[in-house]
Amino acid sequence: MIEQLLMWNVYFNNLIHNPISFYALAFSLLASGLFYALFKNSESIRLKINFLAAHVIFLIFPFVFSAFTWKCLMPVMSCSPKMFMLFTPLAGLAAAALGFAALPFLYNWSSRSKVVDAGFMKQLVAEKSKELKIKEPKVYSLNEAMPVAYSITNLKPAIFVSAGLSEALSKKEVEAVLLHELSHHRSRAYFWKFSANLLRMFTPLSMFISASESLEKEEREADKYAVAAQKTGRHLKSAKRKIEKFGKHDR
Repeated sequence: MIEQLLMWNVYFNNLIHNPISFYALAFSLLASGLFYALFKNSESIRLKINFLAAHVIFLIFPFVFSAFTWKCLMPVMSCSPKMFMLFTPLAGLAAAALGFAALPFLYNWSSRSKVVDAGFMKQLVAEKSKELKIKEPKVYSLNEAMPVAYSITNLKPAIFVSAGLSEALSKKEVEAVLLHELSHHRSRAYFWKFSANLLRMFTPLSMFISASESLEKEEREADKYAVAAQKTGRHLKSAKRKIEKFGKHDR
């Protein structure tokens, strides 16, 4: 334990007293703070994602950089701080990227959902995706009695609609729900939620990062889009009312 503490002390002394490492540390911390301020003051979800990612990258960069430049002359097992600083951030970012890319495929497999490749839902999503200039998400039907609908915005964007929702709602109400979900795809709301929850692990400012306010605003924007597309809010309101009623009865 004492040897490890001494090694960490040597490591941070190298970080502080090496001019290149010190300037890299100072610049990166300033840049990290700037991007965090931009993240907090931005209204756009896409910008929030970019600013938060930049904040984390600049936060971990000086430690990885100094680990690369630090010549540890001791045996490898005694250079654990160097190994830790090199591999922990890189392994974390690699795992995050892999999880983000693989999650939709794993979820499709685990939920045993079926692709909806015909019918009005498929046609509506295709038409509106062109209007919104977004990649057309696949529509999946879930064999579930509970009326639910949600989206995954990813390398493989998808909208999941349960059989219970299709049965409980009218065609116009289902259309309103799909329009709502398409708005989420346009703004990449799922990507923001995934990024915010994941990147909290990499920043000491995680206690100040909250996705709730932005997501509530995103829900309002998605509702507005559905209402504007249908030129009425009646169908969306009735859909929400039926879903809430079903949830109360299911308790």
